[in-house]
Amino acid sequence: MNVLELAQQKGLEPRRVAGTHGGEYASPCPGCGGRDRFRIWPAQRDGNGAWWCRGCDKGGDGIQFLIEFNGKTFVEAARALGRELPKKDDAESFTPREKEVPPSWTPRQVQPPEGVDVDLWREKATAFADWAHQHLLEDEHQLKLLAGRGISLETVKRFQLGYNPGVNGHSAVFRPREAWGLPVQKKADGRKKKLWIPRGIVIPHLQDEAVMRIRIRRNTADLTPQFSTRYYVVPGSTMAPMLVDAHQKAFVVVETELDACLISQAASDAAGVLALGSAAAKPDRQSADILQKADCILNALDFDRAGSSAVWSWWKRHFKKARRWPVPEGKDPGEAFAGGVDIRTWVMAGLPPVFGLGHEGPSSLAGADKGAPAFDWNVQGSESKEPPAPPCQRPATDPVEELRGLLKAYSVTIESTEKRLRIIEAPGRRNWEKSRRISQLVFFNEDVFDYLVQHSDRMISARNL
Repeated sequence: MNVLELAQQKGLEPRRVAGTHGGEYASPCPGCGGRDRFRIWPAQRDGNGAWWCRGCDKGGDGIQFLIEFNGKTFVEAARALGRELPKKDDAESFTPREKEVPPSWTPRQVQPPEGVDVDLWREKATAFADWAHQHLLEDEHQLKLLAGRGISLETVKRFQLGYNPGVNGHSAVFRPREAWGLPVQKKADGRKKKLWIPRGIVIPHLQDEAVMRIRIRRNTADLTPQFSTRYYVVPGSTMAPMLVDAHQKAFVVVETELDACLISQAASDAAGVLALGSAAAKPDRQSADILQKADCILNALDFDRAGSSAVWSWWKRHFKKARRWPVPEGKDPGEAFAGGVDIRTWVMAGLPPVFGLGHEGPSSLAGADKGAPAFDWNVQGSESKEPPAPPCQRPATDPVEELRGLLKAYSVTIESTEKRLRIIEAPGRRNWEKSRRISQLVFFNEDVFDYLVQHSDRMISARNL
């Protein structure tokens, strides 16, 4: 029985989202939930199928599926799928083996895809990126959309961001694959496949002024149930993470290049940025070497309540200077900015005090225009007589118990959903000192944050904390 059929037996309804590797299907994970984090490739492994969840970072074949989600032993799972087990000729063969210790992680050296004429591809990619950049500079609507995510015109020019409007009324650009140095591929009818470059924001990954990758943030109107991938990588691109301001001693780790642009725009004088492409991706050899020498790593990957444990435990194990640092609003820095969060203040609040030298003026982490109350962080330069304690400094008492006392005394409720945590205060009872401390505990204390996102209730108060 194929993995796709096993998923359907569990009540899932996987939908086809791509044609890669013989077809790719997406659904919620039968273990950790989500919406489309669970991926299935039915044609892989001799047609038996393979699966992987980017939330809990588990994967395997049909046997592993039954072990993970149906509670079967290896022997039971193999028999249920009709797989033959090796015969045991003597008692010695039944001696259990010592548990193998998984090898330590070794960062990979990213190489260009096989079969690609790298020089020709980079020449074409550079010309396309220049063409798209000029289109973006002339497109006020797209510039306004980027400004809504905090990306200024100066940042557009610095990172050579562009926009592909499509050509001849089409929502994409089509080019012969061989013209870009890509190997020829043919359709089922024998015709050559074209290189498809969809409409959207063009994000070139530059290294020593050479274009190494082109990622496109597709227009929302172009997404379909059959192909809902938001970020598309043009074939021939290398998949090395985007590292900005590599000379710094502190770094913020994010998923998308646009978030990296935003953070660099706000705090390039204090921290570099590493954009991995996804929460499950790992640093390559170059970026791993730089991170190991860093004094502080703020990990701002999208820690939803289902995938946080697996992702964060990996980072803690391999990078001792890493600190979990999610945005206080939304799921990424772009959404946080749109929600009123001051990105520079958020970054500076997570860094050791020495990195904050020269940062002036009070700022607000959460804006009042979202309906949630604003929390005046009062970083250096505030009118407060005493600066707030560093967000990651643990109080003498248990932080969850401290938060419970504050909620009880101040009638504050916390809304916890899969997408965000939000603090709701009773109107007319503003106390900035208590607001600031509650904000510190909720958004920047690891123990409290973990406790809240795993809480069974959506609305959390002193009564059920």
